[in-house]
Amino acid sequence: MVDHIKNGNVQLLINTTLGKTSIRDSYSIRRTALVYDIPYCTTIPGAFAATQAIKALLDGPLDINPLQEYHRLVQV
Repeated sequence: MVDHIKNGNVQLLINTTLGKTSIRDSYSIRRTALVYDIPYCTTIPGAFAATQAIKALLDGPLDINPLQEYHRLVQV
């Protein structure tokens, strides 16, 4: 995986770990992703949130509002 990142073949990395070997390998994978500015997720909920965000961006432009606006809408 490190070689794929270095070769520019990875645009988003989802790296969950299970077992000692994957935990040991995970450090070098995460470090390489960080050095090469590749976004990465280390949990399934994080990966789900990232894919939902990508889908929302592909669906069209997003509306951006100040936090106070969201708070006002909840109070009504």
